[in-house]
Amino acid sequence: MQVGTGLVALVADDDADVRALLVHQLRRWGFTTHEAVDGHEAIAAVTRLSPHLVLLDVDMPGADGLTVLAAVRREQAGRPVQSAVLLVTAQASGDDVARGLAAGADDYVRKPFHLGELQQRVSTAVSRARRLADLESVRAAVRQPRVPSRPGLDVAATSRPVGGAGAGGDLIAVVDAPDGHVVAVLGDAMGHGPAAAAHATYTRTLLSSTARFEPDPGRVLALANNAVHVDPDLAPGLETEFVTACVVSVQPATGLFRWASAGHSGPWQVEAGAVTPGDLDAVVGPPLGLGLHTDYPVRHGFLRPGGRLLLHSDALAVRTRTGADFLDDVLPGVLARGSDDVEALLEEVAASLAVHDDGRHPDDTSLLVLGRPPCPVVEQPLPGA
Repeated sequence: MQVGTGLVALVADDDADVRALLVHQLRRWGFTTHEAVDGHEAIAAVTRLSPHLVLLDVDMPGADGLTVLAAVRREQAGRPVQSAVLLVTAQASGDDVARGLAAGADDYVRKPFHLGELQQRVSTAVSRARRLADLESVRAAVRQPRVPSRPGLDVAATSRPVGGAGAGGDLIAVVDAPDGHVVAVLGDAMGHGPAAAAHATYTRTLLSSTARFEPDPGRVLALANNAVHVDPDLAPGLETEFVTACVVSVQPATGLFRWASAGHSGPWQVEAGAVTPGDLDAVVGPPLGLGLHTDYPVRHGFLRPGGRLLLHSDALAVRTRTGADFLDDVLPGVLARGSDDVEALLEEVAASLAVHDDGRHPDDTSLLVLGRPPCPVVEQPLPGA
């Protein structure tokens, strides 16, 4: 495959001969090409085309190359993948190169240029852009999906991978299940980085797909566990990879809920300022993937109107800067004073964790809040009014 196959390139140069030569070579290398004769045309073309590659002359009328480059980077700011920009110019002293790279150029090509050098620099810049695009595709695939609220059940969730990465090893899902149930899942794959994110994504898909036809949380975990289990004879070493997860099945109309755990802490319950911690001492099943045909005990509860359930990753199991335990000594107070709004409560917990975490054991942080809306207050007219 040619280096430019399927890619769009823009050549911006006021010299018609240079422009024609560059366009000819880029087409030979498989690019679809467009041209601009000055800086203003170049800015407009980048906005219109979002090209994969821009060959940009520095000394152009209207707006010079560095001005165009700054406009390109501003216009594409926030995009995960931006145009690769090569400055093509006779102004190629050390200071010129430094200014161009500082302004956001990917590389420099000196005039007069050798076609072999040009091809190599174009190939390097495009390959880098392709890798960034592939990485963004992976991140998009493993990124946590949105979890919208359901009728009768407010939902809020956040997942913050360690180090600000695009995806982490935690998993969150909320799906509609049979008989009016809503099944919520929060879990944690072993490790960090892309491998953990891929494992978490696969497990999230299994749990979500299972919950769509099976509202019993113990059965959801058991079926998913059998699917993720790895035979050590077939794949030595992979049998030690596992996922912890808590599955909660809520019936919004009645407030009845059930939950089961695969090596994960249970949901915290908050009602009228009273806080019931997640039952860390409950009988739970082993993490997913460690053995076949495992039973996951199911526990039952009732969530009153206005009540909330909080599920969290093990990032909350940390010591604070003062040596206290966040789960035992800080979180209950945050929840007791917390907002009735699930989104606000979520932010209050996350903000408190950020303040108290001593940072010695960084981990992906995920929180999921489920809340039954409070009963509406109906004002009765006074007798005789």
